[in-house]
Amino acid sequence: MKASLVIACAVVAVPAFAESPLHLSGRPQDEAALESFLLESPALKARLDGAIRQEASQPPIAEETDLRDAVADVPPPSAKSPAPSACRTLADCAAPELEIDADGARDLPGAIGRLVRPWMLLQKARGASLWIAAAEGPGDAALVLTPKGLRSSAPLTVHVTARPVGGFKVWLEDPLMLAWVYGDARGAVLGDAR
Repeated sequence: MKASLVIACAVVAVPAFAESPLHLSGRPQDEAALESFLLESPALKARLDGAIRQEASQPPIAEETDLRDAVADVPPPSAKSPAPSACRTLADCAAPELEIDADGARDLPGAIGRLVRPWMLLQKARGASLWIAAAEGPGDAALVLTPKGLRSSAPLTVHVTARPVGGFKVWLEDPLMLAWVYGDARGAVLGDAR
């Protein structure tokens, strides 16, 4: 009996280990690794589930504001995924997307990938790495990006917020500063390459 109590206490006392962050370092397989992380990370799925529950719990805006007649003729959002990002190379990506709307939960990994991809391309062109991890703690932060060696010492935080009209807003915190940091670093890389 005592042995089983000791074993039970030891099992309870073992802390749960956090999921390892994804390290992207400019390898050809980074795109596949990013996609796999966004689709399969249990920690990220748990973060997105909070936004999905929030969206599901919101009453439709037509019920709240008596706009039933005004929205009756509006066709429902299409069932297609968001358009793929134009950012396939750093030269094609003059400015990163800093906010994207996702129509439904199944569109969230693609929308997050579109926000992350320019930073992945930038870091690859700079010969630097990008660490990606699910956010921790309360709030709507879903993902934390840590680009090594950029002027911004703070990690980039991707948030997912349910929209009152349905769907989700996927956005990066502090967009004006990030646009400047990205443009400055991209200009330095492409200026050196010319």
